[in-house]
Amino acid sequence: MSRRAPCINRGLAMPLPPGRDVMLRLVARLVPANDGCLIFTGYIDGAGYGQLKVDGVARWVHRIAYAGWVGPIEDDQEIHHRCNHRACCALLHLEATSISDNRRRTTKNGCPI
Repeated sequence: MSRRAPCINRGLAMPLPPGRDVMLRLVARLVPANDGCLIFTGYIDGAGYGQLKVDGVARWVHRIAYAGWVGPIEDDQEIHHRCNHRACCALLHLEATSISDNRRRTTKNGCPI
């Protein structure tokens, strides 16, 4: 059995797109960076991921952004940051991938998993 990284959101998939109020809270905390990233300025966890509470549950903001702008994220998918910046929510920098593909890309780019 493979060991999961502690920062993985198992069981916290976004089955439905977040509501308008959640998206407004998210967008209010995004600032553009020179590299095209939209950096979340709210709470950042120890692994570098932005978090926002939705119905009392901490959710990763890149998953909220993807679910709100693209659609539901399947339980067997992770959202890969093409820019390798974990606090980024820029839609063009986010891609739904399989867990194994996300691991391969993350390791290839030198990001810790």
